[in-house]
Amino acid sequence: MILSKTILCEVFLIYEAKIDRLIYKIKDSELKDKYQKLFDTAKEVFSNKMDYVNWFFEREVEFPDDEGNLDNPLKFTGASNSSYSYLQLIKKYYDMGIPQINNYSVILADDAKDLLERFEEIKKESERLITLEERPQENEKLLLVCKSNPKFEWYKVKRKDELEKRSLRTCCYNSASTEMWALREKQFDGNGKLIGYISRFHIGFNKNERALKELKAYKNNKLSSKYFKCFADLAKSGLFDKIDIEYSHKPENDLTWKDLPEDMLKDIVNSNKKLLERDVYLAYKFAGKMLPKITYWNNGNIQKEEYLLNGKYHREDGPAYIEYYENGDVNLEGWYENGLCGRKDGPAEIGYYEDGNISFECWYSIGDGSISREDGPAWIEYYKNGIISAEKWYKNGQKHREDGPAYITYSEDGNIEREVWYKKGIREESIV
Repeated sequence: MILSKTILCEVFLIYEAKIDRLIYKIKDSELKDKYQKLFDTAKEVFSNKMDYVNWFFEREVEFPDDEGNLDNPLKFTGASNSSYSYLQLIKKYYDMGIPQINNYSVILADDAKDLLERFEEIKKESERLITLEERPQENEKLLLVCKSNPKFEWYKVKRKDELEKRSLRTCCYNSASTEMWALREKQFDGNGKLIGYISRFHIGFNKNERALKELKAYKNNKLSSKYFKCFADLAKSGLFDKIDIEYSHKPENDLTWKDLPEDMLKDIVNSNKKLLERDVYLAYKFAGKMLPKITYWNNGNIQKEEYLLNGKYHREDGPAYIEYYENGDVNLEGWYENGLCGRKDGPAEIGYYEDGNISFECWYSIGDGSISREDGPAWIEYYKNGIISAEKWYKNGQKHREDGPAYITYSEDGNIEREVWYKKGIREESIV
């Protein structure tokens, strides 16, 4: 350690002597004084760290040649020249007292402009810091320490939490979620002591569905790929079963499975098989299974099931769209193929009363999705007691019947109340 300090002092002396020689060679006394003042100012700004001073002079200061000429004669026009301006701005950042700035090695920057941009980023980061004084660790609800990098941890946080809102610059709320989770990065001082956290990513979690409903980063932007491994740690943990961002604000900014590399996805599903049973995208991609997208009532019962293929309703072994009453009974069933309503062996839409009796049935043509039926009425409505209340004949989307009325209504005891004739959608005659 003593030897290292000794060598460092010698290096500093070499840097200082080099700049002194360059200033000494300047023949114009007025110009020499300006360079000397700039040199003294730089040593003051950088606290006599001569490697920093040397870095600054190499990148920002032009010395005259042996004849006293400058490539840019306007470089020195008093205290307002660019070199002085850069030093003043650098000092302004040092005066903020931000440890990460004061401990930053300036020689990592390309030039003074690049250094100031880095200082500004560090300042913004420091403003996002949640200190241990603001939020003691014993009050936190830790969900997971990331195996890929223990510097990152997942926490359960309060919705609309003010500290999280400050750190993430978001509202920290999603109406479809019952909980909010945050990925936090530990922050340390120059001595390696933990001083707090910065939240990098927030997630809305619905406990009833065990689904992630919103997945956004700082200022509701898309998550950077450098944090993908941290999300993969969460996905492999089994803390959630699927992603469903239908009701997310700006879903185009949410992280989705498609954003992750293929090998990372394979690792996730191999570690957490539950995802193949519940997540629509992963089940179809890796197991060839079509799973419904499920929406729930507030009481936890299923409100809606939707089977989708490439964004369109599609299912080959049952209804692709199912609605439920709040008590759990079926309200509506719809059969679809490639987004078009249709069914080969029965009505493509069936509605139900809350007691389970059928309220209506509707037939659709396979292929074009138009309401149509060859061997009977395409639309049948029922009273709650099961008696037919109305029948409508359709062909290729138009009311039509060759051998009788295309529209018939019935009383609750089954008697005909009204008959109307249609052909190719045109009304011909009615009997009341």
